[in-house]
Amino acid sequence: VPVVTEQQLDSDKYDPVATGILKPFGTPTTEEDVIKLVEIPKYPTDLTQPKVTVTVPNTLPDGQTPGKVDVDVTVTYPDGSTDHISVPVWTNKHLDKDKYNLITTGVSKPFGIPVMPTDVTDSIQVPNYPLEGQQPTVTVDDETQLPDGTTEGHKDIDVTVTYPDGTKDHIKVPVVTE
Repeated sequence: VPVVTEQQLDSDKYDPVATGILKPFGTPTTEEDVIKLVEIPKYPTDLTQPKVTVTVPNTLPDGQTPGKVDVDVTVTYPDGSTDHISVPVWTNKHLDKDKYNLITTGVSKPFGIPVMPTDVTDSIQVPNYPLEGQQPTVTVDDETQLPDGTTEGHKDIDVTVTYPDGTKDHIKVPVVTE
């Protein structure tokens, strides 16, 4: 009696795996970003490699919506069999430091009048920041750098703005003693 053994399909022999990816807000996810996350453990390196494709490319996150999206990927083996796997893609929330552009009016003081930290911090504006809710904290990085009013001239003072989400932004405030 002849014994017939069927060749086991590659899709039955191998199980693809994928790690996830975290993308910054505003950065679209590309097919390549997702494809390179897929691995096929124990697949022989000396054989023709399976083709990995994003099943529906228009489901890739555009970077404008924070949260998780599972992207379906198809693995097509050389024998024609296929596997499907989901690759998790997370998009970070839009960080406050990236949403807003700081501006400063600068500080000008007459000779003999020292510059106070509030003179510098009050010169910082965060256009379009919501007026309701917790506000950013503005601090002079090194108060010993503030002009004491005894020397005429221009000096840039480093200032840090800390937003309620914990992100920080930096700006130099021009200070003039006249």
